[in-house]
Order: sequence, then C-alpha cells, then structure tokens
Amino acid sequence: MTESHVTSFRQKEDEQLLRQQVSPPLDTPLTLLEAPLPRYPSFLLNDTSKKARGDVTVSFEIMPSGLVGTTRVVSGTGEDALHKPATDAVRRWKFAPLLRNGEPARLVLQHTFRMEP
Repeated sequence: MTESHVTSFRQKEDEQLLRQQVSPPLDTPLTLLEAPLPRYPSFLLNDTSKKARGDVTVSFEIMPSGLVGTTRVVSGTGEDALHKPATDAVRRWKFAPLLRNGEPARLVLQHTFRMEP
C-alpha cells in the first residue's frame, strides 16, 4: 500500500466523521478535497523527555467557498505545543463549495487529531 492510498483512506474516514455532524443536510454531501495532517513539532521530537502525546479537538468554520475560516481548540490533552499544528492543519483543509437549499452555506464542525511522534 502506498502513502497516497493511506492518505486517501484517512481522508475518506475523516470525511465520513465530519458528515455525521452536518444538520440540516446540505444539497450535496460534504466533500473534503484536501486534508493535510498536522505536523508534530520538531522541537518536541528532539527532546526525549518531552515526547508528548495527546488528542486535540479543533472547532472550525467552513465558509461557503469551501475554505476554512475561524478555528479554535476546544480541548486538548498533553502539551499545549500540540494545539498549533492541529489548527494550522485544519486551516489548510479544503472542501467542495457548500450549498443548502440552493443558497451558500456555512458550517461549524469539530475534528479530533491524535498527536504523537
């Protein structure tokens, strides 16, 4: 299995989890076009005493264009240093444009990242 297969599989899983949060439904299913993963902070990799692990839940707004607007950390375990990579990753996500009843729509969703080296 190649890295692109793994990425595609992970993206489809993330898309299904996000679709479960959409209510009322959109005109077309929520489609995740790009979903880069968070990068684990390199300064934590180099410090053997701080190999932090944890979950970071990010709330984010999807604009009608499909781009991500505001983001915020809802909860996080482990180091606070893991929060920024999670929000940075979500800001780079791209979705197909959103329509509900033929009108541009916005959504606020949440996603939890498992952060580990």
